[in-house]
Amino acid sequence: MGSSDGHFDPTTTIQRQDASMLIAKALHSREIPTTSSLNRLSDFKDGQLVSGYAREAAAVLLQHNLLTGDEQQRLNPTGPLTRAEAAMLIYRLLK
Repeated sequence: MGSSDGHFDPTTTIQRQDASMLIAKALHSREIPTTSSLNRLSDFKDGQLVSGYAREAAAVLLQHNLLTGDEQQRLNPTGPLTRAEAAMLIYRLLK
């Protein structure tokens, strides 16, 4: 990911909401509908914690079943994306 000073830093972690942004852009480039109801976020206990810039992207990924919450019905938007979660996102995107 890029840093605030504009430099690429491959050693930093990526937040789940930032990964949502990247995957939503990939969907858009494949001409898959990328509009969704933000109401999907309210299905999760922490849906209101998704930052404004990532709300539409997270809702789109939920709509396309690319993003799921955990067993406690949380999205954990500011948590780090694990390798397993990244692999699942990519797998679901390519499916």
